[in-house]
Amino acid sequence: MKSKKSRLAVIIPAHNEAAIIQSTLKHLVTALPRRHIYLVDDCSTDRTADLARRFIKNIAYHRVCQGKGAAINTAINKWHLADKYDFIMPLDADTYVTKQYFSVILNCFREDFGQTIACISGRVITQTVNWLTAYRQ
Repeated sequence: MKSKKSRLAVIIPAHNEAAIIQSTLKHLVTALPRRHIYLVDDCSTDRTADLARRFIKNIAYHRVCQGKGAAINTAINKWHLADKYDFIMPLDADTYVTKQYFSVILNCFREDFGQTIACISGRVITQTVNWLTAYRQ
């Protein structure tokens, strides 16, 4: 049996996320080595990929919009992630994670001796926004 090189890869499918991608990656690289982060730019018309390149090297492009599922599939196939990683985690381009996020998730899987867990989600914390007045001019 071939040994796995690393336990966790993160795939970020992205479409026109220039406004947020740098902040997302800034947080993400504090929790996971850059070489384990993969971004697929799904035909963005902004600078999403250019801005992401400041943080990571694993970037692929879709010239025609194919959607989030296709972007995840592109990453898995292009970089042979299923052969290299025990866990592959899609992450939205606007998601921030804490430094402990991945270690907590991996511990849950390690302790699941019966292998009954298929998916784990973190707690969502949002900024306090008054949605009634947030978009007033």
